[in-house]
Order: sequence, then structure tokens, then C-alpha cells
Amino acid sequence: MLKRLRASCSHHSGPPSLRRLVSIPTVVSLSIAIGLLALLLTRFNIDLGATWDVIGSANLSLFLLAMVVHYAGLVVRGARWHMMAWNAQIGREAGGSLLGRAETTTLLLAGWFLNSVGWLRMGDAYRAYAYGRRAGVPFSLSLGVVAAERVVDVIATVPLVLLAVAGTAASDEGSGSVAYLVISLTLAGLAVAFLLGMLVLGERLARRLPKPVQESYRRFRKGILGSFRRLPLVGSVSIAVWVLEALRLHLVVQALDVPVGVPLVLLVALVNAVLTTIPLTPGGVGFVETGMVGVLTIALPRDTALAVALTDRAISYGSILISGGAALAFYELVWMRRTGIRQPVVSPASAQGAAGDERPRNDGEGG
Repeated sequence: MLKRLRASCSHHSGPPSLRRLVSIPTVVSLSIAIGLLALLLTRFNIDLGATWDVIGSANLSLFLLAMVVHYAGLVVRGARWHMMAWNAQIGREAGGSLLGRAETTTLLLAGWFLNSVGWLRMGDAYRAYAYGRRAGVPFSLSLGVVAAERVVDVIATVPLVLLAVAGTAASDEGSGSVAYLVISLTLAGLAVAFLLGMLVLGERLARRLPKPVQESYRRFRKGILGSFRRLPLVGSVSIAVWVLEALRLHLVVQALDVPVGVPLVLLVALVNAVLTTIPLTPGGVGFVETGMVGVLTIALPRDTALAVALTDRAISYGSILISGGAALAFYELVWMRRTGIRQPVVSPASAQGAAGDERPRNDGEGG
């Protein structure tokens, strides 16, 4: 996969070609998504006419405000990526440079687009590689930071799911919500176990790997563990990301004028986020809509629940196909050629630094 990324991300070739995006695995994953959506419409016995009536009555101003909130969350995510890269000492030990917040945000949006049209979250691998070649640091180090983002996202959902479950426990909306708490705690437990394994057993595992792989693994480990410096700040920003996700869905619910309580909105937003990470279909298509409708039917008729899901996905998925595609084209065709590419630098000094656990110096840019 890395060879494909290098070929498609090379400054000689520009953005990934349509032929690479429309591959057999992508077609298969899209077929799975279409099958899930068909199952949703038939299994839930949904009246599409009633669904479109609800969508057609939406308050346009609130819908547009929900979209603004969605992209505000993107900006916060870009700032968090910048912060975590600085924590991991990207661009200092390896002789490159730390990318600015505007660039990380643009690159993040481009990655979202690739996640929305490809399978196995290829957008995450793309932005890690693109960051590395722009900043002049090894791919394995930048990939470690991206992996740390995914880990902190999972862990940050736990307190919010606890709030959602507590808020719905005394109402009719509380039915079945404990199951989602169990899922969240399980995923967070796996994430914490992964971090502890990297911390305690990481170096021992590195010595057992083939020598050509050891250096890359150590940089990957450094990227993950180093990203969690200033953990209270990273955690607070991550919770803010999910609060903005819930606020977007709340505004969608208000735009459609349907009766859904704030705790259930928070729960649905988090279910949406978890299902989006399932890499079997592009952008979680099919999984996300089915999961959202399943949770929303606790409080809403199925037709109305589908209207909420489709309206929210028009923002979180549909708009990304336009804005993310534009961001990818801009980044590859304009930004990369105008600013130039710094090739990843790997030196004995940087390799030695990657294996250590040195505290960040104050000679770099702060998050």
C-alpha cells in the first residue's frame, strides 16, 4: 500500500488518479454499502415519501449553521494534529519543519475525501505520507501521530457516552443505551491496552523485529507515545471535537423540528463517529446510516429517523465529497508545487532520537 501511496503522491504525478480510486476493492466496498442501505430501507419498512416530506421542511438557516459547526470541528482537528505533531517533536530531531495549522487542516480535509471514496481509510495513510514528505520526516513517524489521533478519539468518547447514558437513563430514550456504553468502554479499553503495550513492551518487541524494520517501528512508536505529551490539553481539545460533532447533529434535529433530547443527540453523534471508523465501506456508508436510524428509533418514527440521518450525512459525508475533493486538488496541484517538497530525512542522529524518550525542547513552535 505504501508503494501505491508513493506512486500516487509523488510530486511528478499530482493527486491520486481516478483509476486508483475506482479500484476493485473500492467497487466491492461500495457494493457492500449499497446492500446495507437497501437492507435499511426494506428491513425497517420505511416510507420514503414521509422521509422526504420531513427533509423538505428543514429550516435552511439552521442547516447551514450546522454545516458551519461541522467545518469548525475540522479546524479544531487540524489544530490538534499540529499540536500532537509538535508533541512528537516532528520536524526538529529529523531535520525537517513543523507544518502550520492551515496546512494540516487542508491536508486533513483532503484525507477525509479519500476516506469517503476509498476503503480501509486510505485517507489516513495518505495524509501521514503527505505530511512526512512536506515536513521532511519519515513516513513511519508521521503515521504514528495519525495513529495517536485515532486512539485519543476513541478514549475521548468515554466521558461523553457516560453523560449521554446518564441523561437518557431516567427517560424512555434510555432503552438500549447501556449497550453503546459497553461498546465505548470496550474500544477505549483496547486503545489503552495498545498504548500500554507500546510503552512497556515496545522496545522489547523492536529488538525482535528484523533489523531493516526496527528503525521504522521505533519512529512509529515515538510518533504515537510522543503525541500524548501535554495530555490534559490534547484530551480537552479532543472532547471539544466531539462536542462540536454533537452540536452539528443537534442543529440538524432543530432544523427538521423533531423531538429528540440532547442526551440522545450526543449518543447518536458518538455512534455515528464510531461507525465511521469501520473501514469496510467508504466513509462508513451503510453502517452509519443504519446505526443512526437504529438509535434514533428509540425516540422517533423510522421515517423521521431516516430523515435526520440523511440530512446529517449530507453535511458530514456529502459536503466532504465536494470540499474534500477541492482540498485534495488544491493541495497536490497548487500547494505542493508552490511551496516545494522536502524529502524525508533519516540520519543516525534522528534514528537514535526516535528510540529514546527525550522531553520536547523549547526551541520549536508550540501547539
